[in-house]
Amino acid sequence: MSNELNKSLHDSDVNIILEFKKKWDTSTDIQTKLLTASLSDELNNKGCDCFSNGDIDSAIEFYNKALVIMAINDDVILNLAICHNKKQEFHCAIYNLHKLYILNPINLYKNRIISYVIVFHIVENFDSGGGAVFSSRIIEYFKKELSLSISNYDINEAVREINSSNNRKILLLANSPVMGLSSPIIYSSDGTEISKLKSIARAILNWKDH
Repeated sequence: MSNELNKSLHDSDVNIILEFKKKWDTSTDIQTKLLTASLSDELNNKGCDCFSNGDIDSAIEFYNKALVIMAINDDVILNLAICHNKKQEFHCAIYNLHKLYILNPINLYKNRIISYVIVFHIVENFDSGGGAVFSSRIIEYFKKELSLSISNYDINEAVREINSSNNRKILLLANSPVMGLSSPIIYSSDGTEISKLKSIARAILNWKDH
């Protein structure tokens, strides 16, 4: 599936979430909320069982069914992100992190998605010398794929959190003029292997608030 089609589906999903949330917050009675949440959670639990047994595709099916019932079930959305990360479907994982941020635009979710996108790009560009990405590329990605504006400050905070969570400098930041353009560059530290970066991506999905 192309990135363009993924984005089109994602934009449609975002609209569904926003409409569902509006109705949920304004016109859904408490009994309906309880029943809807219970049915969605039941399917989520079945998805978790499949995931635990290594059946990722069936887990995704159950999670998607759970979202049909309750589009704003944040536990399910996070579980989908975890599944897509495991399948190395990184754009799909990012889109689900974006949905979480739309539902609850707090610093935790903002920092989580920025950090994941940074690591994703460094993994994507990794070679024998390590991996690197310009901050401008991250900013452009957020604008194009997620219609969100972020700053170099946001990126610096995400890098700081990644390093803090691992008790060492996994990623480094530097200013580097290239082809007449000056943009900070983020790069992996010496000795940081791609397997470590992938494990960090998994860990980012489970970050908790501090």
